[in-house]
Amino acid sequence: MKLKKAGFLVVLLALAAATVGAVPPSAHADPADYPMTLFPSGHASPFSIAPGPDGALWFTFSNATEFGNAIGRIDTAGNVQRFELPNPGSQPGYITAGPDGALWFTEEFGNRIGRITTAGAVTEHPIPSGSNPLYIAAGPDGALWFTEVNEQTGDRVGRMTTDGTVTDELPIVTPEVECSPTGITAGPDGNVWFTCELADQIGRITVPKPVPPGPAPVPVAVTAEPRFTG
Repeated sequence: MKLKKAGFLVVLLALAAATVGAVPPSAHADPADYPMTLFPSGHASPFSIAPGPDGALWFTFSNATEFGNAIGRIDTAGNVQRFELPNPGSQPGYITAGPDGALWFTEEFGNRIGRITTAGAVTEHPIPSGSNPLYIAAGPDGALWFTEVNEQTGDRVGRMTTDGTVTDELPIVTPEVECSPTGITAGPDGNVWFTCELADQIGRITVPKPVPPGPAPVPVAVTAEPRFTG
C-alpha cells in the first residue's frame, strides 16, 4: 500500500514539474519597442498635464518660487511656450480642457480657478469661500467641477460655469474624519465623482438632467368648408 502511495506521489510531482515547465516566463517589454524622449520644460517643476483642443499639451508650472506661477504649452515636436500668471504665488495645480475650447486650472494658493485660451490669454476667477482648489474636471453639464479643501469651513466640491461664475460650493459631510477631496471626474452615468482621501470614501454628485422635450403636438385636421357665392 505504501509503495502504491509513493508511486502516486511520484506521478503527481512529475506532472506538476511538467506543468510548471510549460508555463512561459513573464514577458518583459523590450525598451526598444517603446522609445522614450524627454523634452526640457524649463524651470519650476512641471506638474499636471492635459491635451488641449489645439493638438498640443498644456501643463502647470507648480513650483512656488519665482520661476513657477505659469502655464506651459508643448507641441508634439517638443517646443515649449510659457505663459505667466498675473498674480504671483498662485501655485497652479491641476489642468483640464474645458467644454469652451480653453484650458482650465486650479490655483491652490491663489484660491482661484484660472482659464487660459489656446492663444495664451489668462483670466482668473476667485472662489467665494476662499477655499484651496485642488483637482478640476469638465463635467457632463458643460461646467467645470473642482474639489476644495478648507480647514476652517470644511471641504467642498465647487461648480463653475464657463463665464467664470461659481454657481455652487457643495459641502462634503463625512463623520469623524475630514474628507480631504482630491480627484474628481465626470462619470459614465452623467454624474460627477470624487475621492475622499482621508475618509476612505468615493463620492458621487447627481447632476440634474435636462427634461426631455415632450411629444410633438398632433396636427389638427382642418376641413375647408365650401364657399357659396350668390
